[in-house]
This record gives sequence, C-alpha cells and structure tokens, in this order.
Amino acid sequence: MNQLYTRTYLRNDKGEILVSPAGRLLATADYKPVGSSIPKFTGGWSNSFTYKKLSLGVFIDYKFGGTVLSSTALNMLRQGLSKASLEGRRDGENGVLFPGINQANGQPNGTRVTDLQGFYADYRNLQIGDPFIFKSDFVKLRNISLSYNFTSIVNKVSALKFFKQLSLTAGVRNVAILHKDLPGLDPEAIQSSGDTRAGYENASLPTARSYNISLNVKF
Repeated sequence: MNQLYTRTYLRNDKGEILVSPAGRLLATADYKPVGSSIPKFTGGWSNSFTYKKLSLGVFIDYKFGGTVLSSTALNMLRQGLSKASLEGRRDGENGVLFPGINQANGQPNGTRVTDLQGFYADYRNLQIGDPFIFKSDFVKLRNISLSYNFTSIVNKVSALKFFKQLSLTAGVRNVAILHKDLPGLDPEAIQSSGDTRAGYENASLPTARSYNISLNVKF
C-alpha cells in the first residue's frame, strides 16, 4: 500500500552497480518498489512538571518506518547545490570516477566523466532514484509551554480577591526536530499527497514555528 516506485541503478548478478564504458550511469528498464510512504509506528509522549507556581508542559511525538523519495535532493544534486555534487569538481579530481563495474568488460570502472553537468543530470534523465530514497522517520519536540499561577499573589490584595484563578502561559509549537533521516528538509512537510503521490517529496517548504501567550482568568 502506498508503495513508492523508481528506476534504480542497473546491477549485475552480484548486486554491483554497472556503468557504461564511458563511465556514465545505467538504469533499470522498469520501475522498482523501494518502500511504502506509510509509517509503521506513530506515537507521542506528553508530560508536565510543576514546581510551586510554575508548570512546564512538554509534548514529543514521532513516526518511524515510512519512506520518502526526494525530488529536492535530486534537483540540488543536478544543479550543483548539494555537497554530493562536489564530487568531481574539487581541485585535482578532474571529473567523476563512479565506483561501479564496466558493463562491457566486467572490470572496475576506470573512466572519469568530465561532463559533470551531464553526469549529474543523468539521475533525472534516467529516473534513477537510489541516492534520493530516505526514511521519513522523525522525533519532534512538538510543544513546550511554561505557566505561572498568580492566583495566590493577587488574592493577597483585597480588591483582587474576586479572581478564582489567574495564570499566564507562554508556549511554542514545532520547537525542534530531535531526529530525522531526510537531509535539509522536514519529513512532515512533504507536499505531495493523494493515492498515487504520497511519499514523493517535491520542493517542500519549512514547517512554521508558532508562539503563543495566553491568560487564563476565572472569577
């Protein structure tokens, strides 16, 4: 259910990646299933801590076991914007030497590709998804709040004894991502959805962090 499909590196019977005699990438003819977008485990942990008039609330949630195929990672690579695209253009490297097996002679690849733009564009042209498959796992510090109860303080003032409760709370939502596999992106912010597109990430925007202050008053 909700399986993700992509072409993958062409491999020999030993599972080794094959390249052309020119050192270029080769892809499978068919699309292969590479994982499901549906997480296997979801959950959360909520707790509160109170000390005198202060209360601290914390909520952590998580998802594990899903897969995402990232078009953003693909586009950053082929456009020379990711660290992976540095391969072949550092001083003295003189092109990419891809660690594969020459399809023609069965020997380790010894041919460097100097057309770096063309080499990295092959990932899109051939629809090879292997480097762009990630787990959609995350652990997030979802909410944190801090409250102070002023009730006993204001009740010391005779004119303010009509307050049965007076507390002030400050909170933050989407505080931090404590763990994730998807680099540079929030796995929860994947835009693609629907029966056939779930799990296919494309140009996801950052998740917004929000702040709030609330005053709780009872008479």
